[in-house]
Amino acid sequence: QPHYHEDMQEVFVMLSGSVEMQISGETRRMGPGDTVLVDPREIHRMTNVGTEAAEYIVFGISSGKGGRTVVV
Repeated sequence: QPHYHEDMQEVFVMLSGSVEMQISGETRRMGPGDTVLVDPREIHRMTNVGTEAAEYIVFGISSGKGGRTVVV
């Protein structure tokens, strides 16, 4: 679902598979080795567009306010 985090920045690192990452109205196709940064309050959504499972690592960096998620 499209969502954002009030005070958390996220870093997504793709390990395998193919996804489309929508961030603030822009769509990016990502595959193994690709990395993207999502800033606080940026609406984002990830969709698997491949035939295999998409595996990724995500790091959330909060400014100490809990990183609350808001679904839009």
